[in-house]
Amino acid sequence: MARVVVREPHTGTRVAPPLASPEATAFSTALLDRGWAAVFLPGEPARLGRLLLWQPVGSAADGGVAPAGVETESVELVLPHGRSVRRRRVEGYALPVALAVSALAGAQPPHAPHDSSRATPPTRTSPSTRTRYGSPRAVPDPSGSTA
Repeated sequence: MARVVVREPHTGTRVAPPLASPEATAFSTALLDRGWAAVFLPGEPARLGRLLLWQPVGSAADGGVAPAGVETESVELVLPHGRSVRRRRVEGYALPVALAVSALAGAQPPHAPHDSSRATPPTRTSPSTRTRYGSPRAVPDPSGSTA
């Protein structure tokens, strides 16, 4: 298997070639930032799969022509409808894997992280503070304070 190593001409430092063109990456990242949904379309073989970006109700329009490397495609998806689901044909932009990775790496998360995802300091438990079933139990404070 051949390896490609790219070096800058003046410094000789190794650089990685871009996964996708900057225009296609910017276009795809903008769609994700506007609230477009993504679904993976498997390919045969699997490495030929693509990521389809489609516009759900309430998201901003694309506002442009797709750049080179981005194709339009129509697929049928099973989507929620009230208390059940329905098949619905959606049109969107099919991104090759390299472009999808590049776009997802630059996209903003759809919402602020929830407080439950923040790191908390670990609690200290020793084997002697565990109950018979392994769950921690309350241990009285040795200083005697009841704060």
